Formats: sequence, C-alpha cells, structure tokens
Amino acid sequence: MDDDPILSPEEAPSPNFSFFQVATTAIVVLMAATTAISWYFIRKRQVAEETAQPKVSVEQTKEQTDRISLLEAKLARLEEKINGIQIEVKSAPPLPPVPNIQIQNPAKNRENSRAQIDEASRSFSEGKYHQAENGYFRAIFLYPDQAEAYVGLALCALVRGAYTEAWSFLVRILRKNPNFLKEARSPLLYFGSDEEYRTFLGQLESHLVENPLDPDAKLLKAWIDVYEKGGNYGKASATELPGNPEAELLINQIDSSGK
Repeated sequence: MDDDPILSPEEAPSPNFSFFQVATTAIVVLMAATTAISWYFIRKRQVAEETAQPKVSVEQTKEQTDRISLLEAKLARLEEKINGIQIEVKSAPPLPPVPNIQIQNPAKNRENSRAQIDEASRSFSEGKYHQAENGYFRAIFLYPDQAEAYVGLALCALVRGAYTEAWSFLVRILRKNPNFLKEARSPLLYFGSDEEYRTFLGQLESHLVENPLDPDAKLLKAWIDVYEKGGNYGKASATELPGNPEAELLINQIDSSGK
C-alpha cells in the first residue's frame, strides 16, 4: 500500500464552517451561562427571603382564631340588640295624630297658644306628661315665642331624664327673650305636688354626682337654683363652666333679672 502523500498547508482542504457559525455557537453558549448565573442568584435571594420571613407559631394561630371568635360573638350580641330595638319600635304605641290647626292672624294664634299652654299645664300637674308635652308643642306651633311653653317642654324632658334636651329648650328661649328669667315662673309651680318635684330634682342631682362634667345637666340645675335658692346660687353653678357661651348667656340674664 502506498503511503498517503504529505500535503502542504496550501494544499490542505479548508474547514467546512464559516465565521458566522462560530459566532452563533459562542452566543448560544454565553446565553446559557448567563441564564444559569441569573437563576442561581434569583434562587439565592428567594432562599434568603424565606429564611428571614417570620414563622407563625401555633400559639399565634390560636390567638388569631380566638380573636375572630370573640369578634363573631360581639357581632352576634350586637345583632340581638338591633333585633330587640326593632321589636320595641314595632311594638311602640302609634304617634298621636297631628292636630288640625288652622293658621290665623298672630293675635288670634297667641290667644289660642295661651289656651293650649293652660291645658297642657293642667295635664302636667296631673302627671300626664306625654299629653302635656304634645300640648306645649301645639302652643309653640301657634305662637313660637311663648316662653312658658318652652319651660313646659324642658320640664317634660326633665321628667324623662333627658337633660340635654331639657336644657336645649331653655337655651332656645333664653336667646329669644332677654327677659325670660324675669318673666318665667318657678318650675316648682308646674308640678302637682312638692314631693313630685323633689323626686325629679333628686334624679337630676344624682345624675350630676355620677356625671359631674355634663354641661347641659349642670346648666339645667343652675337654672333651677335661680328659683330654688336665688340668683347667686345659679351663677355659682354656671361659672363652673368657664368659656361656655350658654353659661355666659344664663349668667347675663341672671344679672339683668335682679334675682
């Protein structure tokens, strides 16, 4: 067998691939390496985050469950109260019909208003407080400046223990009539007996012992003190509320009334 001839470099065949193929292969290898490195660092960060995240213990899970149960129990109790209120509203007696009052001239309305006040005051002295309250409202509807009707409404609210409402009626007429304290009669005269009057006054005083910072109840008591003990006692109670504009209004009226 003849030996293969030795070829010179010039005579050797050239490789069967181009520069483009080499470059493409290098890019593919580089992208694979980049993807592998990126995946490594992403996984490393995930592991670090999972390690740093606090674990929820069994005790914490139980505590959260207990809180949810407590909230559910409170919601159930609240729902019972709402249902109870709805039942009370449904079972409450119907409101009295709106009286058919014809608007007349001011002089006639004032006369009719006075008649309504007298009727309402009789009902109040007999202990028919709800009936009296309706009468006082009718009187104000006819003639809004009837001071005695506002006093009657304030006392009806006093009987119900609604002291904020009671004072709101009084302060309304204090603003409307600068001579209110001078013209109005003592609240004692509205009640059927001194004993009945003392009962509701005692309830107000007990409320103030338990709620000494209630400004409306305090001013209501100051107004009563003006007739019970004199203007100085009423002013002493009102001055316990410095900066209160309604207290200042009451004090100014006490000074101008000469009580």
